Amino acid sequence: MSASLRLLNIIYTNDMEESVRFYEKLGLFRSVDGEVDKWWNEFPVGNASLALHWNDGKPLPTESNPELHFQMSQSEFETVYAEIDDLVPSPVETMEGVGRFFTVTDPNGVRVQVNEAAE
Repeated sequence: MSASLRLLNIIYTNDMEESVRFYEKLGLFRSVDGEVDKWWNEFPVGNASLALHWNDGKPLPTESNPELHFQMSQSEFETVYAEIDDLVPSPVETMEGVGRFFTVTDPNGVRVQVNEAAE
């Protein structure tokens, strides 16, 4: 039996505007144009989605928060890194088997690693 599954990562947030701005600055596009929805904003990523869900001011989950990893081309990597000073990224590092990468923390405490794809 084969299930038709699609990955959906949900990140809970108490600052929807700032969280949407963060992921848009990394290069993601919301699935719906227009005003930021107070409760739900979804970003398609290939055949998967990253969703932001309003947490209604409650404490943010810490044990269930994912660690996100994105991969982008060398030119996109350079462009994004040059434009995100206000997000306080780590210095670019190189790791054998991974290549160049940097990390940044989203407004909800989620660690995001951006890897340069081998071309």
